[in-house]
Amino acid sequence: MRGPQRASYGRLAGTLLISVALLLGVSLAVGQERRETILALAARAESFEAQGRWEAATAEYQKILKIDPRSTPALNALGALSVRQGKFQEGIAYYHQALKINPREFGTNLNLGIAYVKVQDYKSATLPLEKAAQIDPSSFQARELLGVACIGQDEYARAIPPLEKAMELEHRDLGSNSGLLAWA
Repeated sequence: MRGPQRASYGRLAGTLLISVALLLGVSLAVGQERRETILALAARAESFEAQGRWEAATAEYQKILKIDPRSTPALNALGALSVRQGKFQEGIAYYHQALKINPREFGTNLNLGIAYVKVQDYKSATLPLEKAAQIDPSSFQARELLGVACIGQDEYARAIPPLEKAMELEHRDLGSNSGLLAWA
């Protein structure tokens, strides 16, 4: 899948992953009542996002962080919202904050790499994309973007292995776009 189809599927996949993760439990650090509040806030935030109401969605995710400051899904969601609005440095800061909590989270590493690619900071994009490719070796997107980051640094020979692997994976990849992954 390419272009708009891929992006649309990616948003749908991200929303489904959030919903599944929310059903499995929010965070062991918060009690049942707080979990239910977080679930309600996340549902409202997702609804606002679907309507394009970025400020309202941001406010709901910020409320989640007041309840659970270690909520990597909320931080990742805020990063994704910021990047969608062209606030790249703000999004990058949210992703870094989330990675301090969980440095091996695939979606956050991928999203951080994407944000750096969007601002053409290919050197900074390399490490999170390498981590994302290590965490999920079947990710077409992580490997493709890693190749792009290498090319952006004029490291053409270094770009070949991830791009070759991406070509092998392309037919199996369903177009994942980890805007928001796990709430667990």
